[in-house]
Amino acid sequence: MNLYQFTLPVYTNNRDSYEKAHAFFREYVLKTVGGYTDHGQVDGYWKNAEGREFRDRNRIYTVATTPAIQDNLIAKAFDLFPDQEAI
Repeated sequence: MNLYQFTLPVYTNNRDSYEKAHAFFREYVLKTVGGYTDHGQVDGYWKNAEGREFRDRNRIYTVATTPAIQDNLIAKAFDLFPDQEAI
C-alpha cells in the first residue's frame, strides 16, 4: 500500500460549485478502499502558457491504496471533474 494525494478543485472553470462531485468522490473512495483523509480546502497557484497567474481553491484527499486502485480513482476523478487538465 502507498499513500496518494488527490488535489481536486472546489469550483469548475466557470466558477460553479463542485460540491456534488466531491460528495460522489468521497462516497466512491469509501466504497473502493474504505477510507480517506480530507485535508480541507487549500489554495493552489499556477501560470498558463501566456504567463498569466491564477489562484484556485482546491480540496486535498489522502488515500492509502495500491497503484492499480489509485489509477482507478484517478479515472473516477477525471469523470467527476471533467474540465481539469491534471489531477
